[in-house]
Amino acid sequence: MIGCLLWGASVRGAVSSEDVVRFGLPPISQLQPSPDGHWIGAIAGGTPSGWLVWNLEMPSAPPRLVPGSFSGFLWGGTGSITLLDSSLTRLGGWHLPDPHSDGVPWTLSPSLRWARPLRPHPPRSDGLLLEGLDSRSVLRPTANRPLDVFRVPSSGGPPERVARNPGSIVTWIADASGALRAGLDVQGTQQRLVTFPGGRMDRGVVRMRFDLKRDAAFVLGIAADGSRLWFSARGDQNTRGVHELVVANPDPPRRIFSDSRYDFDGRGVIHGNNLVGLVSEQDRPKTHWLDPRWTPTPDSMGFPVALLGDGDRALFWRPEGSGLGTASIVTRPDLSKKPQPLSPFGGTRPAEPFPTEVLQWTARDGVSLEGYLSLPREGTSGATPLVVLVHGGPWERDYSINPPEADFLNGRGWAVLRVNYRGSDGFGDPFQQRGAGHWRGAARDLIDATRAVLQSASLDSQRVTICGSSFGGFLSALTLTEPDSPFRAAATINGLFDVNAWLGDRRSSLLPRDRIRARHRLRGSRQPDVESMRVDAKRVSAPLWIGHALDDDWVPPQHSRHFEDSLRRHSKVYESVYWSDGGHRLGTPEQRASRWDQAERFLRRKTYP
Repeated sequence: MIGCLLWGASVRGAVSSEDVVRFGLPPISQLQPSPDGHWIGAIAGGTPSGWLVWNLEMPSAPPRLVPGSFSGFLWGGTGSITLLDSSLTRLGGWHLPDPHSDGVPWTLSPSLRWARPLRPHPPRSDGLLLEGLDSRSVLRPTANRPLDVFRVPSSGGPPERVARNPGSIVTWIADASGALRAGLDVQGTQQRLVTFPGGRMDRGVVRMRFDLKRDAAFVLGIAADGSRLWFSARGDQNTRGVHELVVANPDPPRRIFSDSRYDFDGRGVIHGNNLVGLVSEQDRPKTHWLDPRWTPTPDSMGFPVALLGDGDRALFWRPEGSGLGTASIVTRPDLSKKPQPLSPFGGTRPAEPFPTEVLQWTARDGVSLEGYLSLPREGTSGATPLVVLVHGGPWERDYSINPPEADFLNGRGWAVLRVNYRGSDGFGDPFQQRGAGHWRGAARDLIDATRAVLQSASLDSQRVTICGSSFGGFLSALTLTEPDSPFRAAATINGLFDVNAWLGDRRSSLLPRDRIRARHRLRGSRQPDVESMRVDAKRVSAPLWIGHALDDDWVPPQHSRHFEDSLRRHSKVYESVYWSDGGHRLGTPEQRASRWDQAERFLRRKTYP
């Protein structure tokens, strides 16, 4: 068979309910204590789904469940709760005056044509703070998101404009009471951190600049009184790390944490007016404590979510993969005291996670690499087949906790290898620049890591495949053009095949400010290697599966169509399928499970006798 075009074809009944659960919301997510520290709320995925709330005076008692399809929730300053309903086409949901009450529905006022909550949302704000556009605004492109700020009563009602955007703010930062203190703006190729003395939005003071070609800043949070804010920066050794800015002080920000190998890509734990901890993933999840009371806490305890009360108790979450985990209350200073777990929620849960090993390799040119190998459960006969799951981006990275796609493939009997190839995020600009414009080096990283794993694990070297979505699909296909490729088949989902063509494609919804970063991340500062920027169809050495959503506005489906034509001209073995909807993220859990099922079945057919 040279070519086969399928339209939405799949095996009926092939996707199990367990597969769908894996791609859905985790059983518990978005754990947040109430501002008074008496309650803990969370979003429940699976069946039933809804909003969960525990009473911290009785943490072992079952939580209350407010059923519904919620994308998130916000605590109000008076103890009220706003639930955001994901089933609505406009921002809206339910308002609960307190955790005991029944909810009343609310929807976004028609006077706001588009809006979303400020993040992080001020916990003591009187009402909801939203950034958005009102009906009188010209619908400006979302490219730089010059959105105004509105305050809306928690139970709904007409919005009040709090701040008018001076024209370039893309992130607003408010203190706990809701007063706007700072923002991030974009001017050309610069990202700038701006403060607003006296609350004057029109007199912002630039406190730090970042070149979007190389650097970027991410807000971690702000002190409750707005006196200090913290942000992480990525870039060269002079800027990477976590910085503290005293808002009223004209001095430059002070760097308070950095790591020689890793960018900080996590979050800050803020208690009152203090940053008490930094949670991030390096080779494994780690917490860097800034509060000496908690310094002895082992990482095996899990992630701190928040400190409670006067800071001697903390809410921890210990992830276990597959969206599973355990929430517990830990008391200081006596770490010998057993954590008090929250009563578990009895909804539908995915199966237990698959064992994952952290691995390190050295590429053929001496570059150090990290990655993860997860194995299916015992009981499979013979040597285990291997699939390399390639992350996208490339401004992303893999973590020790398996993504749903890895658990899905493990559940089908595959060993799954994930590699942080050169160009991945989180390892500093020099590591990223090793890949930019020279993606054959990243493809060889994937090949070198695969060969190293095949030598050290009980895997079937005759059944080795590779797959990925978006830029991960590009690298998956690119490995097939290398002369020493060990892969018997590859699958791409919503992938691109020519980097320069995608960067110049005005049909893509890539934002202009992100296009600046994308050009630098993908082409780099060196002269690009032409063979690294596109997949040469005539050199593809193994069967290839192409899946693409027709409504993908990030990587338009024409990229797959054009590459499919090239494969056909060179008489290559391939199959393709185009879905009518789902977009770049593949849509609902049911859709994601079905589409990964189609990719997995192709890989199985091409590698099993």
